[in-house]
Amino acid sequence: MDESVNDLHTKLEKNKQQLKKVKNLLSSQKENETLKTLKRDLEQVIKLTTELLNLKEGKVVAYADDKSERSIAPSIPVNLVKYQKRKAPREWGEEKDKWKKGERCQVKVHGRWELGVVRRREQDTIDNKVMWEIDLLEKRLRVSAHKSRMRTYVIPLQKEISIGQEVKALHNGMFQRGMVEDLNKDEGRYRISFLRTGQQALVPLQDLQLAKFKTQKMSKDGKGFWHVAEPIIPKTLELKASDSQEQRTSKKKRRKQIRKEHNLLLKKAAQQNRRNNWQEFQLKIKKKSKKKIGIFLSTFKTKSIFASPKGLNQMVGRGHGSKIFL
Repeated sequence: MDESVNDLHTKLEKNKQQLKKVKNLLSSQKENETLKTLKRDLEQVIKLTTELLNLKEGKVVAYADDKSERSIAPSIPVNLVKYQKRKAPREWGEEKDKWKKGERCQVKVHGRWELGVVRRREQDTIDNKVMWEIDLLEKRLRVSAHKSRMRTYVIPLQKEISIGQEVKALHNGMFQRGMVEDLNKDEGRYRISFLRTGQQALVPLQDLQLAKFKTQKMSKDGKGFWHVAEPIIPKTLELKASDSQEQRTSKKKRRKQIRKEHNLLLKKAAQQNRRNNWQEFQLKIKKKSKKKIGIFLSTFKTKSIFASPKGLNQMVGRGHGSKIFL
């Protein structure tokens, strides 16, 4: 059923208000890919709605004047009037009908996408729907979900992982937040330092996931020294007057955890830098000693007092004749 001109005006105004809110959020979360995609989609919808509205208003004017049909709107192809959905980003994954036991997936829990592993298939007795039992890999929790709330697990691209980047890595059966410290090219594994425990592990690319909200940032200069930036406190953790006591306690706890992770990174960076300083010092001393002494190092050797004479007649245990005196 075609929408009326008034409906299109209402829809256009609503989309403009939504675009304004998204732009306000983007001003504080500039690296949020979801908000960027939503902004582009809203701009495309507003453009197509405006063109369709102009086309309909042009036809109304033509009929009111009781003349032949004409339009004051610019001529546009019919297929552009219908809104085409933009292709979803790669990291969102895809929906599918059948899942296997032990297969990783993404599942929507309380409005958020969580990583999980499929345990088994079960039948919902109330709605008679096929449900899947899933163990979450970020929280120790088991949930049941329909296939419409599940998506495939996506392995990140190698170019998306860089040294000093905050990621989620599989360790002891759970995905935990950590920092990428190095890449072992021979084994194709990344050395990850976990933020909460300080432990390190070599993790393959298929066990890594990009972090949606990054609170820590590290960088490594050309000489091998680590630099830790100030922690990033998300806007959502700011205390507000309207917050309940439970919300304030939860926010303070999360802010304290971010500071604790930052202090742990500072200690690890200082340890790595001390080790790097010692290695540079040893290398510098070695180069300096070679440069000063060079080939004359052998002249500093002293002769042992127990050395035997070089002549056969003067060797210990040999007499002047053919007999040997012991």
